[in-house]
Amino acid sequence: MALGRPGPGQTGAGADGGLNRPWTGRAPDPAGCARRAGQDARGVRGADGPWWKCQCRMREFFVSRTDKGGWMTWHHEPLVGFDLETTGTDPLSARIVTAAVVTVDGDGTVQRRTWLADPGVRIPAQATAIHGISSERAAAEGRPAGEVAAEAAVELAAHWARGIPVVAYNAAFDLTLLAAELRRHGLPPLRDPAPVADPYTIDRAVDRYRRGKRTLEAVCAEYGVVLDDAHEASADALAAVLVARAIADRHPSVAALSPSDLHARQIRWYAEWAADFQSFLRRKGEKDAVVDGGWPLRAPASVPG
Repeated sequence: MALGRPGPGQTGAGADGGLNRPWTGRAPDPAGCARRAGQDARGVRGADGPWWKCQCRMREFFVSRTDKGGWMTWHHEPLVGFDLETTGTDPLSARIVTAAVVTVDGDGTVQRRTWLADPGVRIPAQATAIHGISSERAAAEGRPAGEVAAEAAVELAAHWARGIPVVAYNAAFDLTLLAAELRRHGLPPLRDPAPVADPYTIDRAVDRYRRGKRTLEAVCAEYGVVLDDAHEASADALAAVLVARAIADRHPSVAALSPSDLHARQIRWYAEWAADFQSFLRRKGEKDAVVDGGWPLRAPASVPG
């Protein structure tokens, strides 16, 4: 277990808010931390349900109590991976082709739920070349896209209601697309989609200057995660969870955040990245370039029918 949030007099400098500052102490003793803070040995209940806030060595960290009486940070608790394969790259106009929700328990047990949708439109050849689903197969075997979107949304909402983080690689794409499908079919919207862990956004913030691509395949290679079947929704969802855990293992300050604090950090990190990228595009001559900084959902807009 590791600590990481800067304490009094240690507020970090730089774009990562001090996240890359190493911690060199021993694993914390929650009961001892509580005593030093003048509280009882149960600690202080956090905003994330079973998460407990402790203070040690002038820092704060968040842990949860395991069934066996130990203490564990968020990335070793159950996580839920989410991924969509789609008809295109614009989340407001693309349609769901396949969806997956993959639950990974703290002990590594994996449970998968997958859907094949009939998107109601032709699947472009470029998209089929990526995920392997043709228009003919989707029409013959897929379920109505509205049903798939509704069931996936209910599944995610059930995990959020329990405080379990949903892990989605480039969450602003997948969750925005899901929200757009729900609006398109007149279904209840995603409400308060949190906490979310987005390895794409986290990795870009904590290792800002690393060269190379930030695709899921490239980031899996960086963190030693095996991606067996790229662009198959359940494989990508599982890989996203494993990458999130690997990032937290490499960067203890990420592991030390509570799920809600990590969610809040990502809102800021994504907005900062979007502003920087927009400025870059405009300097390169795209004077009207606009990069939406909304995360994990982009700003609502009219959804093509």
